[in-house]
Amino acid sequence: SFDCGLRISELRNLEVKHLNGDRLTIFGKGRKRRYVYLCPEAKARLRRWIKRNQPHDYFWPSVVNPKQPLATCTLRAYMRQAFLRVGFPTFALMIFDILTLLILSY
Repeated sequence: SFDCGLRISELRNLEVKHLNGDRLTIFGKGRKRRYVYLCPEAKARLRRWIKRNQPHDYFWPSVVNPKQPLATCTLRAYMRQAFLRVGFPTFALMIFDILTLLILSY
Protein backbone atom coordinates (compact mmCIF):
# COMPACT_ATOMS: atom_id res chain seq x y z
CA SER A 1 0.00 0.00 0.00
CA PHE A 2 1.06 3.61 -0.37
CA ASP A 3 0.25 7.14 0.69
CA CYS A 4 -2.34 8.51 -1.70
CA GLY A 5 -2.97 11.91 -0.13
CA LEU A 6 -6.73 11.36 0.19
CA ARG A 7 -8.59 14.50 1.26
CA ILE A 8 -11.32 14.28 3.91
CA SER A 9 -13.87 15.45 1.31
CA GLU A 10 -12.78 12.66 -1.03
CA LEU A 11 -13.09 10.12 1.76
CA ARG A 12 -16.56 11.30 2.81
CA ASN A 13 -17.82 11.17 -0.77
CA LEU A 14 -16.71 7.59 -1.39
CA GLU A 15 -19.57 5.49 -2.68
CA VAL A 16 -19.77 1.72 -2.92
CA LYS A 17 -20.00 2.02 -6.70
CA HIS A 18 -16.52 3.64 -6.68
CA LEU A 19 -14.95 0.31 -5.73
CA ASN A 20 -13.91 -1.40 -8.96
CA GLY A 21 -11.85 -4.55 -8.56
CA ASP A 22 -8.60 -3.58 -6.89
CA ARG A 23 -9.04 0.20 -7.08
CA LEU A 24 -11.20 3.03 -5.80
CA THR A 25 -12.25 5.83 -8.09
CA ILE A 26 -11.75 9.11 -6.25
CA PHE A 27 -13.39 12.36 -7.30
CA GLY A 28 -11.43 15.34 -6.04
CA LYS A 29 -11.63 19.07 -6.43
CA GLY A 30 -13.54 20.04 -9.53
CA ARG A 31 -14.77 16.43 -9.82
CA LYS A 32 -11.35 15.43 -11.17
CA ARG A 33 -11.13 11.67 -11.28
CA ARG A 34 -8.15 9.64 -10.07
CA TYR A 35 -7.62 6.07 -8.98
CA VAL A 36 -6.31 4.61 -5.74
CA TYR A 37 -5.17 1.03 -5.94
CA LEU A 38 -5.82 -1.22 -2.95
CA CYS A 39 -3.47 -3.89 -1.74
CA PRO A 40 -5.08 -7.37 -1.52
CA GLU A 41 -5.48 -7.17 2.27
CA ALA A 42 -7.19 -3.76 2.16
CA LYS A 43 -9.48 -4.95 -0.62
CA ALA A 44 -10.42 -8.10 1.32
CA ARG A 45 -11.14 -6.16 4.52
CA LEU A 46 -13.20 -3.62 2.64
CA ARG A 47 -15.22 -6.34 0.89
CA ARG A 48 -15.92 -8.06 4.25
CA TRP A 49 -16.98 -4.75 5.77
CA ILE A 50 -19.32 -4.07 2.84
CA LYS A 51 -20.84 -7.54 3.16
CA ARG A 52 -21.35 -7.09 6.91
CA ASN A 53 -22.64 -3.49 6.86
CA GLN A 54 -24.36 -3.46 3.45
CA PRO A 55 -23.98 0.24 2.65
CA HIS A 56 -26.22 1.29 -0.22
CA ASP A 57 -24.70 4.51 -1.52
CA TYR A 58 -21.99 6.09 0.62
CA PHE A 59 -19.48 4.17 2.71
CA TRP A 60 -20.22 6.60 5.56
CA PRO A 61 -23.79 7.88 5.12
CA SER A 62 -25.40 10.62 7.13
CA VAL A 63 -27.45 9.43 10.08
CA VAL A 64 -30.09 12.05 9.28
CA ASN A 65 -30.31 11.34 5.55
CA PRO A 66 -28.67 8.05 4.44
CA LYS A 67 -28.78 9.22 0.80
CA GLN A 68 -26.19 11.89 1.72
CA PRO A 69 -22.61 11.46 2.98
CA LEU A 70 -21.67 11.93 6.61
CA ALA A 71 -20.78 15.53 7.49
CA THR A 72 -17.07 16.28 7.16
CA CYS A 73 -16.78 17.40 10.78
CA THR A 74 -18.41 14.16 11.98
CA LEU A 75 -16.14 12.00 9.82
CA ARG A 76 -13.12 13.97 11.04
CA ALA A 77 -14.19 13.35 14.65
CA TYR A 78 -14.58 9.61 13.97
CA MET A 79 -11.13 9.56 12.39
CA ARG A 80 -9.55 11.44 15.26
CA GLN A 81 -11.08 9.01 17.79
CA ALA A 82 -9.95 5.98 15.79
CA PHE A 83 -6.42 7.34 15.32
CA LEU A 84 -6.03 8.13 19.01
CA ARG A 85 -7.45 4.75 20.02
CA VAL A 86 -4.72 2.92 18.10
CA GLY A 87 -1.93 5.33 19.07
CA PHE A 88 -1.55 7.41 15.90
CA PRO A 89 -1.24 11.12 16.76
CA THR A 90 -1.66 12.29 13.13
CA PHE A 91 -3.91 11.91 10.10
CA ALA A 92 -0.91 11.28 7.82
CA LEU A 93 -1.57 7.60 7.15
CA MET A 94 -1.83 5.38 4.13
CA ILE A 95 -5.21 4.63 2.53
CA PHE A 96 -5.06 1.09 3.91
CA ASP A 97 -4.66 2.44 7.44
CA ILE A 98 -7.44 5.00 7.04
CA LEU A 99 -9.92 2.50 5.64
CA THR A 100 -8.98 -0.09 8.26
CA LEU A 101 -9.37 2.38 11.12
CA LEU A 102 -12.73 3.64 9.90
CA ILE A 103 -14.07 0.19 9.09
CA LEU A 104 -13.01 -1.22 12.46
CA SER A 105 -14.28 1.72 14.48
CA TYR A 106 -17.52 2.66 12.68
